[in-house]
Amino acid sequence: MNIKYIISGLPLLMGVINGVFAFQQVPVYVKLGPDYFWSQSSNYSFTRINPIPGTLEPSINRGSLNRGNWAGNFAAGFTRQLSTLWQLSPEVSYFQLGNYTKSLNPFMIGPYEGTDIINTLHTKLESNVVAGILNIEYLVNKKYSVYAAPGLGAANIRTKNSLSYQSNEDDTYLLMKSNKNRSNFSPQISAGIRYAALSNIFIDLGVNYIWLGKIPFGTFSRDEDDFTETNVFAKNAYLLGPKLNFIFYFG
Repeated sequence: MNIKYIISGLPLLMGVINGVFAFQQVPVYVKLGPDYFWSQSSNYSFTRINPIPGTLEPSINRGSLNRGNWAGNFAAGFTRQLSTLWQLSPEVSYFQLGNYTKSLNPFMIGPYEGTDIINTLHTKLESNVVAGILNIEYLVNKKYSVYAAPGLGAANIRTKNSLSYQSNEDDTYLLMKSNKNRSNFSPQISAGIRYAALSNIFIDLGVNYIWLGKIPFGTFSRDEDDFTETNVFAKNAYLLGPKLNFIFYFG
């Protein structure tokens, strides 16, 4: 299924849910605030496009996307009171991660890479995530509540990458330069505590986990040799970290 249809369908889903409770007045809210995420993935991986049996394949540094970065979050939804202790809050959220950079030096490793002049992978990553989220909230008292919030959405991931490699003065300097754009399913979950600062303003403090999936970085080859073309990518990328949101209710 195409990701763009999922993104365009999220507002429609919210409209359907809203219509179910249209016979009753429900409070509507917006939520915004900063998040701080530690980006993480499995080790960088590679796939030889046209492998030749018996030939040596490249080895790469066992690094990953581990690094911290600030992000912005905005959401809109409504709250449905189920009982004196429980309430549900469906919402549509938009999350943006930008200006994330990562360098691996050295990137390629092996018995002959120890004397390389240049051997560096540099990447810049940006991501937008749109998701439908269901907040399941337990009311501890009039001021405090705890919640869990599973969600499912789509992540658009953009990377700018360059692999610089030079083993000697006569060797190729730049093996790869690419711009990649990829869309992945993005399940996520958060949990935390909410505090009622005023009757219509709440402070939301919690932990958020967002799955990004596989992220491609590009293809490189030595001396423009088709048989050495290699795809470079990161597997199992995700974001994990604390969030501080402010919730404003209308009505």
